[in-house]
This record gives sequence, structure tokens and C-alpha cells, in this order.
Amino acid sequence: MNTPDSFLSASNVWQPTENPDYYYYGHAMCVVGYDDDRFGGAFEIMNSWGRGWGNGGFMWIPYRAFVDFVIEAYEIIENLAIFSDVVRFEGFSRIEIIGQDAARAQTAALVPSPVVSSQQVYITAQPYSPGTQFRFIFGARESAYVYAFAVSQPAGSSGLFYTPVLLFPQPGVSPLLNYRSSEIVLPSEDRAFALDGDTGMEYLILLQSKQALDLQVIMRRFNSAQGNIQARLSAALRPNRLATLSYDPNEAAFSAELDDPMAVAALIVAIDHR
Repeated sequence: MNTPDSFLSASNVWQPTENPDYYYYGHAMCVVGYDDDRFGGAFEIMNSWGRGWGNGGFMWIPYRAFVDFVIEAYEIIENLAIFSDVVRFEGFSRIEIIGQDAARAQTAALVPSPVVSSQQVYITAQPYSPGTQFRFIFGARESAYVYAFAVSQPAGSSGLFYTPVLLFPQPGVSPLLNYRSSEIVLPSEDRAFALDGDTGMEYLILLQSKQALDLQVIMRRFNSAQGNIQARLSAALRPNRLATLSYDPNEAAFSAELDDPMAVAALIVAIDHR
């Protein structure tokens, strides 16, 4: 963390007065807790300067100050799922359509696609026009490596797909969501994607695995494979296999208990783009 002079003499809560754009000097500490109600929301950190500093060696830092002054953050984790006797998957996805302002954002209704034999593909219940802004929200309710990419299919085409586009994780971000009820919002909570002028189907593909995957290789294989989106995805994932999942008929969600630690769970949502 970038630590100016006010941090050295702080007590109870650090309320910096310095400009965060100026570099003072860096110092490493450990986040040990948080409280959404204290000081408008704050992290508690443990320092290495002894009990005579701060609150007996600890300090509260408001979220805003934490964002402004923290330069790098690291977390040491392990994929706990690989130690489980049963391979459990549970995930979800939704599309949030943005109105003229963010407060009017609404979740798009997704229904099982009538053109595929399973509920692996969910499609928007209504078409959307070019310029429509949206967010892609997805997550895992069981520990898993999580990946997402997008691919467009032009209107009137049954087997043609454009080059896949990486959505998550971006370089430098870990794909392992080692928690329950993890959620990712893309592109972010205060930004949105927009449908372009090339009409057709916009597919957003969510993958979950208990082992790390090479998403760049998967996207290249998908691009060179033949057939519909499910056939291409199955070919792209080999030697891993697509898991047989229980898909929810009412929302874009799935669950499964398997005995194959190499299985990959897939959930596809599609925006009808006209």
C-alpha cells in the first residue's frame, strides 16, 4: 500500500488527507477483516509495526481509501474442490439489459433454446436491436475454475461463427473462484457492452472445471471445428468431456454431482440480435 505520513500516526480509522496520485512509500500488510457498517464500510488490516501503533497493531481503512492507496493485492488460495469425494458443479448466468440509466437495468428473460435438444443453451425470450446495452453476469455456487468467452453467429447462418472473444479471466486474473456464491459482472458494475450492427445470435459461453483449462487453446479449437455451437464446444474441450448436467427450466442455471474430475460444465446463453 502507498503509505503517506498520515498513516504513520493514525488511530482507530485512517482517513487520509494526502493525494493518492503521489507516491510516498510502499508497505505490505495483511487484510484480516471487513465491516460494511463501520466507517461507511472498511477493511481491518494487521500491520507489522508492533502493538504501539494504531489499534494495538491493527487499523481500519475505509473502502474508498483502500481503493485509492492500495497498489497490489494478493491472495493465497488452494482449489479445495479437488479434495472432495464427489465432483460438484453449480453455476448460473444472466443477462442484464441496461435502460437509459443504470437504475432501469432489468434482467432479460432467458428460456431454453427450441433449436437444440437440451437446455444447455438458453436464449433471450425477445430479440434485441443494435445499440442495446447489456451486462453479462455469471458465477459458481461451488468452488471451480471459471471461464467465459463470446462468439457471434451472423443472421441466416447455421454453421458460420466469428472468431471467439475472451471475456474472463483477463490476463493476470485467476480463473479459480474458490468460494461459494461467487459472482462476476462483465464488463463491470458501472459499464456495459453494446450490440453492434451485425445481427444474428450473440453467444456467451460459461465453462466450469475442477482443473485449470487453457482457454486460448479451447477458443482456437472452437474456431476451427465444424458443426453447431455444442458440437464445436465438445470438440474444443477434448480430451476433457462435457459434463451431463441438470439444467434449470426456469433460469439459466445448472447443477451436477459427478465422478469425473476432468469433466467440464458448460452453460450457454444467447442474445437474439436483430
